[in-house]
Amino acid sequence: MRRWVRADAVLPYRINFENLGPGRVDASGNPHSTFAPAPAQRVTISDPLSAHLYWNTFQLIELGFGDTMVPIPQSRAYCGGSVPMTFDGRTSNVGLETGVDQASGRVFAVFQSVDPIASLPPDVLTGFLPPEDGTCRGQGHGSFLIKARTNLITRTEIRNVALIEFDRQMTIATDQNNPHNPGSGVDPTKQALVTIDAGSPSSSVTALPAESGRAFAVQWSGADDASGSGIDSYDVYVSTNGTLFVPWFGNVTDPAAVVIGDLGQTYAFYSIARDKVGNLELPPVAPDAQTVISTNSPMRAAVTNLTLNVGEPFTLSNSLVYLVEGHTYTVALDSRSIALGAKINPTNGTLSWAPKCHQARSASALTLWVTNNTWTNLSDVMTTIAVVKECLESTPGTLILPIGQTGRLPSNLLTSEPVTNLTMGLALQLGRLEAVNAEVRPEVTDTICSAWMQPAARPLPVIGLAACSNAWMMGTQQGARLYPTAPPNQPSSFQWVHIGQFVGTRPDGTLVINLNTQSGRVVVLDEEPLLEAVRGTNGQPELMLYGIEASNYVLRATTDLSDSSSWQTYWQDAITNNLVRQFNSIGAANRALFFRAGRGP
Repeated sequence: MRRWVRADAVLPYRINFENLGPGRVDASGNPHSTFAPAPAQRVTISDPLSAHLYWNTFQLIELGFGDTMVPIPQSRAYCGGSVPMTFDGRTSNVGLETGVDQASGRVFAVFQSVDPIASLPPDVLTGFLPPEDGTCRGQGHGSFLIKARTNLITRTEIRNVALIEFDRQMTIATDQNNPHNPGSGVDPTKQALVTIDAGSPSSSVTALPAESGRAFAVQWSGADDASGSGIDSYDVYVSTNGTLFVPWFGNVTDPAAVVIGDLGQTYAFYSIARDKVGNLELPPVAPDAQTVISTNSPMRAAVTNLTLNVGEPFTLSNSLVYLVEGHTYTVALDSRSIALGAKINPTNGTLSWAPKCHQARSASALTLWVTNNTWTNLSDVMTTIAVVKECLESTPGTLILPIGQTGRLPSNLLTSEPVTNLTMGLALQLGRLEAVNAEVRPEVTDTICSAWMQPAARPLPVIGLAACSNAWMMGTQQGARLYPTAPPNQPSSFQWVHIGQFVGTRPDGTLVINLNTQSGRVVVLDEEPLLEAVRGTNGQPELMLYGIEASNYVLRATTDLSDSSSWQTYWQDAITNNLVRQFNSIGAANRALFFRAGRGP
């Protein structure tokens, strides 16, 4: 990943080294083929600096090895001295010298173990940097600051590769793929690359019409200098009626915002771009855009914020407090309101919305725009905040049920509040399905201890769930199984199962209510089959043929409904299991194909 910096940046560098010990692994997790058998006595660092740096701004920060840190006083370009250390009962001094050669731009550092009595290198088992064992005792470093040259152009690259030598052995470059093998090549990602961004970005606010409505969108955009680090954010300024410009938005990444102004007032705008290294655009001499709020602008009536139950319908009439006689107006929702599920009646402009369970315990903004169809630059906007209360619902699944039989219909529970008891109403088509019983699904018997049904309750049969002692129902979980019966002597049909009027009891006794209705489906089967067209997971049309097991059925197809002789047999066989037969790839693209199903011979 490219790291960008300003042309006047102060660059921090840290050169790390390690005396590899047994068990140490490389970046791929493989053990190193060789490792140090004894402590290192001497480590030297040579770092040839780039010509793109001001060598005379070099400042040392710190030297360190193991748990010994040697901070260097501020603004020092050279440091020398020694520090004592003891390891495995052996005491020695560590001579330190570091600085920069101003003539060549080479940074140097020397770590040297010294016998404190003889002032010579100690015996071979004594050194300042033992083999690394995972405790960092075998690691060291040197760090410094230096400034980049200010005359560099954008995309100038500055790399830094240091050379490290242990006990006068082979020199190791910090960008080597393998520290033990200089011939293994280099890894450019280890070269401490920084790239200069020397130029400032530019931006502007998109021009506005001479007159605008009370609500209008202000847009801005920009670009960094060629091949720079890119735009990071904008500051946007506004002036009213020629007064001083003041910040409207600071450090914003959005490319637009809506102004709601006052009739007859003049508003002017400009933007300042900021790139990813902090270079700022200079303010413009004149504003980028200016407009006056027309006194003919439409104005919507103010609306107070709302609190709604899940499933509770909400409507808002198209109420204007000012309009131009003879003009018509268009009412539209913004994209976020549409995504929430809100709708506009195209005839009268009324907004309607019924919040869903996944929108519970949240505040949603419903935004409505009204625009003059003659003067399309004149608009107004109204936003109301709808706070949606708790969610409580149970969603039934799907069941295929031959007549005269009782089946098991699953139902999943979703609640945003902990509840200990739950009741709900069950709506079934009279004469098609009859409610029989409900039971707790075995997967949740540690949470829900009982389920019951009152089939004769009016106006709807009632289903109830009760949590176990010291437990409650919350979140999404499997709930109850419902047992409907399909009475005999009826034709095959698709029957909806509706569950609603949810009432839950919290542990403190307060109620959670949801007026929404959730629907499942029962496919009721007599001797005649049912045929359904659906869209598959790949987006292609599929057919579902429902019928009694072991019965023979025939599926016919045609491309011309007007020709009764054109029907051809598409499939003929018995449905062998699950009361359904699925057909994929049922026809060529862009061609109408019609199907019908019936009993086979």
